Amino acid sequence: MQSANRLSIFSRSLDVSALVTYMLGAVVPLVALAYVAQKYVLPTMVEHRESMGLVALIMSIGVLSLASYVVLRRLMKQSLQRMAADNQRLEIILEAARALAVSPHRADAAQTVAGCARRISGARAAFVAAVEKSGSPPEMAFSVIGQAGDEKSSLWSSHQAALEESMQVAVEFGRLVLRDGEELGACPGPVCCAPIGAPGKVTGALVLVGAGESDTDSLDTLAALASVALRHSEAQDVQRNFFVQMTDLLLSTLDHHLDYNGGHSRRVAHLASIVGRALEFDEHRLERLYFASLLHDVGMLKISPDKHAEERKARKHPLLGSRMLSAIRLWEDLAPFVLHHHEWYDGKGYPQGLAGDKIPLEARVITLVDAVDAMVSPTSYRDPLTIEEMSNQIREASGSQFDPEVASTFLGLVERGEIDFDKT
Repeated sequence: MQSANRLSIFSRSLDVSALVTYMLGAVVPLVALAYVAQKYVLPTMVEHRESMGLVALIMSIGVLSLASYVVLRRLMKQSLQRMAADNQRLEIILEAARALAVSPHRADAAQTVAGCARRISGARAAFVAAVEKSGSPPEMAFSVIGQAGDEKSSLWSSHQAALEESMQVAVEFGRLVLRDGEELGACPGPVCCAPIGAPGKVTGALVLVGAGESDTDSLDTLAALASVALRHSEAQDVQRNFFVQMTDLLLSTLDHHLDYNGGHSRRVAHLASIVGRALEFDEHRLERLYFASLLHDVGMLKISPDKHAEERKARKHPLLGSRMLSAIRLWEDLAPFVLHHHEWYDGKGYPQGLAGDKIPLEARVITLVDAVDAMVSPTSYRDPLTIEEMSNQIREASGSQFDPEVASTFLGLVERGEIDFDKT
């Protein structure tokens, strides 16, 4: 709305400027010419026909200048309208670029592109489809991964074959395709289709139903943005898959290494996620907390599995684990949580003796749920504590070993029955 207001003010300002220019450049000289002609020229003319001709000439000049002003004003308004439309397209494309830069998944990126394409073009529906090849020889097929428009479902179901035909042409030739709806079996409006991907490696297509030829440049730009965003999101998916698989591999190795406490890390991660959500962590922070909890004891892999290893030696595992994670870019931001998960709220923990808020909140959560799992899980040297006994110990250690807020949040979850220890 502000842009429209600014454009309106700008338009009025141009109108005033054009009017002033017209008055000074055309009306005033014309009036002066008419005055001179009436005072000095017409009295000298004997022939009435000559006098009328001069008057007609002056009037014609006036009419032509007025017509020129009207045409110029109309062209100016059309130019402003085109400029406003171009600015709106540019704003939507920039908005799409910002959104695509942070889209974590392929589906998010595709949905953003489809929505922006429809907003730019005013099309009835927009689709982003990925190319899928199967069989021998490979046959091309398409799967819709993003769509926008109130009629998207009905248009796709009723004209899928025609739309896929257009996409296939765009993908095979690597160029934008614009086809009339009548060519495609009475499709409602023209179909515009742009390939997504680099030449020779097209991976999908962006399709608009009911878009005009004026939208093709914007469509090409969006398709190029989509190509970059989809490659980026696919790389992130590969990275996430590697992250998860490597974590699982490490946990299996750790469970084998510490066979007296199998499954401990997964139980701690489960409890930490519940507490983190109760503390209103956002999804990104919850994910980091979850993986830090899974890997909190990874440093034990560098310590002898001897059950009777010296406690002093075992106390090194937070530092060892932190160093292991710091060396890997995917895990380096988890290192502080692993390093400090044996710190105490009153400063009597290890390895650095941090206290209070100097300990990362994620580490304070892991400290508590790590201790909880140790209390309620059976070991070779003692029976597990009951839920009531465990809760009493948490209360007693609140403010010394545990962060009071974290302890209170956890106990509240236990009292409300929101933690099922049989499933941890």
